[in-house]
Amino acid sequence: MNRRSKNSERHNSPGEGESPGWTANQRRLASLAVVLHLAAVILAPLAFATRPSPAIGPMLQLAEPYIDAAHMNHGYAFFAPNPPGASSLLRYRVEFDDGREPITGVLPDRREHWPRLFYHRHFMLSEQLSARWVPAEQPADADPHQWKMQRAAYLKAWRSFENHLLKKHDGARVTMEFYDHRPPGVIEALNGKQLNSPDLYRPRSDRLSEAIP
Repeated sequence: MNRRSKNSERHNSPGEGESPGWTANQRRLASLAVVLHLAAVILAPLAFATRPSPAIGPMLQLAEPYIDAAHMNHGYAFFAPNPPGASSLLRYRVEFDDGREPITGVLPDRREHWPRLFYHRHFMLSEQLSARWVPAEQPADADPHQWKMQRAAYLKAWRSFENHLLKKHDGARVTMEFYDHRPPGVIEALNGKQLNSPDLYRPRSDRLSEAIP
């Protein structure tokens, strides 16, 4: 084999690190596509963490069709409860007209809702309803129209819980009540107070004048 044929084979054969069958332009386009995809992966959580950002906002708007189509529109805002705060428990009582004993329960219930993820989902249901809570009494500094709208939205969500319990248990009537369960304070814990101590549970009144401070 002469020198010219050897040089021809060297130019025609793929070099080290090169993919056979890919031209230089194809490799550049593939690299650009990878870079743009990684930028889209980072862009959604970056926009969530820096909002409102005059620099990130237009970039997100430009890439939003691709991000939505690829289901990458995640903020990755990790949830963590507030340990010093009280949790919201929804206790209910379903009654029947056919002589059956009433059914009582609590949402969430650690004994019924397991494994832990299932309990957490029910816990979030009660917390979301609690977050919508608007007292039956209009606060002195509240806008009347806004208060009425928020109260109506809260009652609509409340009735949806009632309807679900009635349908689930085939009941005639249901009574629900919110309980705020606060964790023991530092001194209480040092003195041996348990997390499930009865005095840590307090029913929440729908009247603003009787609400927990």
